[in-house]
Amino acid sequence: MLVWRCRHDDVLLAYDKVAKLNDQEWRMVLIDWWALMLSLCLFHLRRGRQPGRWELDALRRTSPLSEKLSRDLFNVRP
Repeated sequence: MLVWRCRHDDVLLAYDKVAKLNDQEWRMVLIDWWALMLSLCLFHLRRGRQPGRWELDALRRTSPLSEKLSRDLFNVRP
């Protein structure tokens, strides 16, 4: 998840070829990413600071893989 960063789909897909991720692990990749970014934003807000551009950009970022994981996670079908 930390290497993928909702940006490098090819890295995560290559990792899956070497060490298969199960369904739960696939779901957790996106959840863990969102949790990390929200936690970092909360860290800043609790200290009276605006979250950094890095955290805010990361929360808005999508990739083809993140969109698929999101659809699967929420059982949304096009």
